[in-house]
Amino acid sequence: MDGLWFLQSNAQLATRILEPCLRIAMPMPFCHEPIWGNTPPMNQNKLIAIDARNLSWEERFNERIGRSLFRKELYTDPETNVLIRLVRYPAGVINPKHTHPCGHGMYVLEGTLVTHAGSFGPGTFVWFPEGEVMEHGASAEGDVTVLFVTNKAFRIDYVDAQAG
Repeated sequence: MDGLWFLQSNAQLATRILEPCLRIAMPMPFCHEPIWGNTPPMNQNKLIAIDARNLSWEERFNERIGRSLFRKELYTDPETNVLIRLVRYPAGVINPKHTHPCGHGMYVLEGTLVTHAGSFGPGTFVWFPEGEVMEHGASAEGDVTVLFVTNKAFRIDYVDAQAG
């Protein structure tokens, strides 16, 4: 699996890793000042609660694959550029070989995440190390929705077919 690691059926470990992300992504009943809406202020010194169910999916056409991916922006840290978003790949859409100048994780919420290292279902967290050549997307059977988290500024660099 070359540096790719995943958590499956280990709720305690997955919860410890994802808890900070889920606090941002899910409205909390104890939040005394929830901030609802499409563009909450990104003040890292204040609790942020976003009801992602009320956010519209943003369609992002990807010229490289000739299809659209969909996302809901949840949080970007203004100092580190760490970002958290929901991403939905339509059935059968695979982002071809690429790298990132950051590590990123995907927690599968619905569907099957297909990667260069295998397929992963709901409840699985998959971490892709910085610089690793990877492919990921949805199985042919249906869409996949993931909670997408980076460890610093995000960019995608496609690997040339001739170089690969």
